Amino acid sequence: MLIYEPTAVLPINVKGQDYIVGDLHGQDDMLQVLLNTVSFDKDKDRLIAVGDLIDRGPGSVRLLEMLQSEPWFYSVKGNHEMAMLYDDMREEDRHWIALGGYETIKQMYEQRERGIDYYALLDGMPHALEVPLADGRRVGVIHAELPLHQTWTEVINGRVPLDSESDIFECRERAKAAMAALHSLEAAEPPPELEAKIIEQLVPVAGIDLLISGHTPLSSRAPIAVENMLFIDTGACYDKDESDRTQA
Repeated sequence: MLIYEPTAVLPINVKGQDYIVGDLHGQDDMLQVLLNTVSFDKDKDRLIAVGDLIDRGPGSVRLLEMLQSEPWFYSVKGNHEMAMLYDDMREEDRHWIALGGYETIKQMYEQRERGIDYYALLDGMPHALEVPLADGRRVGVIHAELPLHQTWTEVINGRVPLDSESDIFECRERAKAAMAALHSLEAAEPPPELEAKIIEQLVPVAGIDLLISGHTPLSSRAPIAVENMLFIDTGACYDKDESDRTQA
């Protein structure tokens, strides 16, 4: 469902379950497998994505169209959607293409006779969503993460910049610290400077009970939870042996 507002608070889902999914990158078939696995009920349940629906995979435009046609499907913008919206295609260094945008361009060209304005669909995706639970707790959803100096209250109330260079689309420091913390548990004691950086970054996000985000593909290939943050980008668009994920 398209929101057409920078931030939004969804109503409590009193009928079914809410599911939150990581960066899809055009993997609509993989998404359908997941929905079947949890017996997703389109009349009762809701699906909320953390952004990066597009690029690299074969179903990028189909996922965008789902936002328009399916009332149970929501997504915040990711850095790939922001790149598509704001990349200057006249420049020699085309950032969106470097991120894998060519696949999306090809799909839009193949569907050009349908007359769908995919850029208008991107405009309908919010930057941040809040999902209230029946027990009073609140779950925040953004693409990347919040830096130490920002609170969820500032974000959801529109009191922080939400442009293409905002931390909620690009920042990776907390996710990297979470991966480093996980690795340090499995290895020898980390160097003091690394331990200090991990401790500095992994503090709770103020103003929200749980903040869920993607953006940084996790080396664990599984979600990582630390404090009140949950990182869920498990690398849907990558082969299991692919190691270079720095441009996600």
